[in-house]
Amino acid sequence: MIRIVHLITTLDMGGAEGQLFEVLSRLPRERYRITVAWLKGRGELAPRFGEAGIPARRIGVRSVLGFLRRERPHLVHTHLMKADLLGGPAAR
Repeated sequence: MIRIVHLITTLDMGGAEGQLFEVLSRLPRERYRITVAWLKGRGELAPRFGEAGIPARRIGVRSVLGFLRRERPHLVHTHLMKADLLGGPAAR
């Protein structure tokens, strides 16, 4: 099973957040273990991800490296600028 972490700046209502849900909700769960982590905001869409069986949690800016070490993903996909800036170096 391929472990993928999607790191996004916020999980509040927005275009990137909605698109992320649409894409992830269609991935085959028998092939991928998906986790969504967001850095700031209330996470208005988190319950929607949870209802679809996609774990989503707020990790905050300072916890990115530790979170990725614990998750040990095969792939880290970042979304939006703050997540892009923090997630790339942390994933290495």
